[in-house]
Amino acid sequence: MHSTLSQLKDTLEQIPDPRSKQGVSHPFAGILALVLLGKIARKIYMSHIADWAEQHWHELKTPLGFDTDKPPKGGKLRSCEKRYFISSLDASVVSSERFLELVRGHWQIENRLHLIKDRWWDDDRHVLFRPGLGEVWSALTD
Repeated sequence: MHSTLSQLKDTLEQIPDPRSKQGVSHPFAGILALVLLGKIARKIYMSHIADWAEQHWHELKTPLGFDTDKPPKGGKLRSCEKRYFISSLDASVVSSERFLELVRGHWQIENRLHLIKDRWWDDDRHVLFRPGLGEVWSALTD
């Protein structure tokens, strides 16, 4: 297992480190490997990956290239999300700020509608067992 983890680290070292050199205390490839292994171990949140890493640190530390006695904590492990939207709007007419307002406005309406429908109709607990009734119920309550 030690050699497999080392090979994983070696492979991930080919990805350039986007961090500035100032304040870097853990190897980038090691962090990537740690997060990947945590996800494989079905840990969803970074804090859970940090806890999992602490439990298995004696097995992970050396092959992943860490030289610290303790694994990175939740504050060192962060997630980043990028969202992409497709639109037929002309980019020369609609600014990026306006486009962001439109997207947020759409989801604001969507979220408000869900909250009202859920509170009023109790949709999250409503169960329809016969095939096709879900579509009919949805059409009636929209």
